[in-house]
Amino acid sequence: MKIHIHKHNRVYNNNNNNNNTYTIRTYIYSFGSSTARYATFLAVGVILAEMGTNSATDALWEMNNKGKTYKQVDWSKFDEQEEDDDDDDDDDDDDDDE
Repeated sequence: MKIHIHKHNRVYNNNNNNNNTYTIRTYIYSFGSSTARYATFLAVGVILAEMGTNSATDALWEMNNKGKTYKQVDWSKFDEQEEDDDDDDDDDDDDDDE
């Protein structure tokens, strides 16, 4: 690890490369050391990314179409008034008895 002192007495640490190397080594040890771990990492990552994308897309869609989607419509406005017709009784009067 090299430490440089600049002319304004600021200390600069040149270990950025070491941090990157540590991160890569940690990744390889954790996920890249076996095919099963890597495949699991990819599968879980793809599923989580898809779930996040789906949630974000649904939230944007509902925000831009507020009050227009099926679950947001007030369906009580569209209820038909029930009439006192005996339409159900007419269905039983079929002429099947020949």
